[in-house]
Amino acid sequence: MTKELFDRLTRWTKASIFLPKRDPWLTSVLQGVGRLDVTLIGQTPLIEENFRRQQMIPPRVSDAEIVQFADYVYQNFLWVLAGYEFIRTLDQICREETGISVTRKDSINASKRQMERVRVPLAKLEVAHRFPDDSRIAVPGWQPGKGAGWLVNESTVILRIDLSDAMLSALETG
Repeated sequence: MTKELFDRLTRWTKASIFLPKRDPWLTSVLQGVGRLDVTLIGQTPLIEENFRRQQMIPPRVSDAEIVQFADYVYQNFLWVLAGYEFIRTLDQICREETGISVTRKDSINASKRQMERVRVPLAKLEVAHRFPDDSRIAVPGWQPGKGAGWLVNESTVILRIDLSDAMLSALETG
């Protein structure tokens, strides 16, 4: 593991510190989401090369590499589902409890709303109510250097890494 990935994993671990008081299970869930995030970031350069070779004419990629790419995209999809359910639950806890700063509550809610835009079409195959101009299906996409994401309308791609960054920042907000 590179220092950059280790540092990111450490950030996820530290972000989970305030959770045990509220719900001990959330600590495990968040740390699992964080580990998957770090794993996906670590795989991105290899998968990016794989994707580049798939775009060649003729494609220069094995069947195993095609499956590897599909698995990577699907793991990003699962990260969104798990991350959303975590942040949704935490947002609910924040609304019900006192002693959590307004800044933290607002950051967590903003992260939930951002994730909702991708999660709803991925999980329900319908448009997120707050985004009526989006498609009911989020089409997988790719951005070099950033990895997998989803096209939610004709001009908007939402990347998993951006959702992850926003969620981690929200959790680190005091």
